[in-house]
Amino acid sequence: MLVESIAPERIPRRAWLVRGADRRGRSLARDLWLADEVCSLPGDRLEVRPGVDREQVRRAVDREHASLTSARRGRLTSEYHAFLSRMRENDLVVVNDRDEYYVGEILGPPVFVASVGGVADLQRPVHWRNADEPVNYLDLPDRVAALLGNAEARIVDLSDFVADLDALVPAPAPVASIATTGAAPQSADADLAGQALAGQALAGQALGGDDLREVTDEFADGLFYSRDWLRRCVELLRDRPQLIFYGPPGTGKTYLARRLAWHLADDRRENVTLVQFHPSYMYEDFFQGFRPVQVKGGDGDAATTNRMSFELVDGPLRRLATAAELNPRQAFFLIIDEINRGDLARIFGELYFLLEYRGEAVTTQYASADTRDFQLPKNLFIIGTMNSADRSIAAFDQALRRRFTFVGLHPDVEPTASVLRRWLAAGDLPDEAARLLGELNRRIDDPDARIGPSYLMRDRVHQSADGLDRVWEHQILPLLAEHHVGETIDLAARYGLPALRQSLGLAAVVPAAVVPAAGVPANTIPGPAAG
Repeated sequence: MLVESIAPERIPRRAWLVRGADRRGRSLARDLWLADEVCSLPGDRLEVRPGVDREQVRRAVDREHASLTSARRGRLTSEYHAFLSRMRENDLVVVNDRDEYYVGEILGPPVFVASVGGVADLQRPVHWRNADEPVNYLDLPDRVAALLGNAEARIVDLSDFVADLDALVPAPAPVASIATTGAAPQSADADLAGQALAGQALAGQALGGDDLREVTDEFADGLFYSRDWLRRCVELLRDRPQLIFYGPPGTGKTYLARRLAWHLADDRRENVTLVQFHPSYMYEDFFQGFRPVQVKGGDGDAATTNRMSFELVDGPLRRLATAAELNPRQAFFLIIDEINRGDLARIFGELYFLLEYRGEAVTTQYASADTRDFQLPKNLFIIGTMNSADRSIAAFDQALRRRFTFVGLHPDVEPTASVLRRWLAAGDLPDEAARLLGELNRRIDDPDARIGPSYLMRDRVHQSADGLDRVWEHQILPLLAEHHVGETIDLAARYGLPALRQSLGLAAVVPAAVVPAAGVPANTIPGPAAG
């Protein structure tokens, strides 16, 4: 049967993110790729040539990287196969240097070169569209930015977003494709040679807590926290690389954890991974476990084609640890949101030991005879968050408690007590909301039930006359109703906005009319039983 070939111009363009950093933490994007108009992978141990099929790449990876897990070898196979065979001329390629992103077009086939230190042996020629005008991470389309995490992956397929990238960085005048000769570029590679000699002593040394980035005044001002308090948090991480922010709802625990991690990771957002624990979360989700996959057969037999198999799949902690091991001079952060909502002994398993003894190694639950024991890299830090109103710290797993440092965030204690007032002042807004929140928390006897400032730190709350009333009626009072469930208490008289305003001598604000549901008195505050 004759098969009609597809003209090259009819093949849809793809787009690829290619990570650009070496084991010493240097930016290949800045030091090599942009200057010499290439992108690359380290290929010194890969005994295959361009155009090979996936099976040939798999055999080469299995032979040269036998000590790696099967999941990691599978990822390497996919990455090398993509670079060698799936990428085509005119495809888009994206690379970042911290939070700055560059877009280019692939001009030719891959070629092996004699790269210094084996950091860029496998190269493709690229014309960078915006070498002098990088795009900031915050300006990326949301659906593109969502795919840029997981720092373990050196190549990420962005083909669904070719149009977005074209619109973000329009193409300049057409660039002719070039024929590669196999000769290594000289300009930036020569610079790398000198850096390689200077950095050889660092090659085997992982970044540790003492190397974490300092807190700046600009960063502290942007968070509305004091610099001294944030520096104390960093010192705690330097001393013990596991920290938990705890406190009542709305104290900004998750927001603070993410922003602090981004800053300490030197604005490399791909080096920060967030997971959220919940009652059904398990070790297999968190670290490593077998997952069902559909196996595609080649004999046309439906039973064979549609059969299921199980593969050992790495979870977020294992993937981030691999990325940290591959980039020892960079800081990586795992944020565990709602850490106290999971069954911690079941989730962490033998990893308890490694949290206390960094540098040691353990045999993990699903380790095979041909894989080495697992270590938690020294450049991997963990920040957890927990809602103290959900479960007290006294009930927190004792074995895990001593492996973490705890930092409280309480609405009526500094630095949280001043955050809302600082935020309002920065926006030239009156301090009424801060005064009302302070009076509200003064009336709440249980410290873990007090209300954090995050509820009132949204622009929409202050853009209409009844904004505060809406937040009080539909967010704050329902929380307090749940706290007082089963008690005989007049919530409106104790916590209602009119009562608070009267106590502080503030002018009453008449909110927009609200029509209560049929059969429900207008002053009733819904509790859990009301749904």
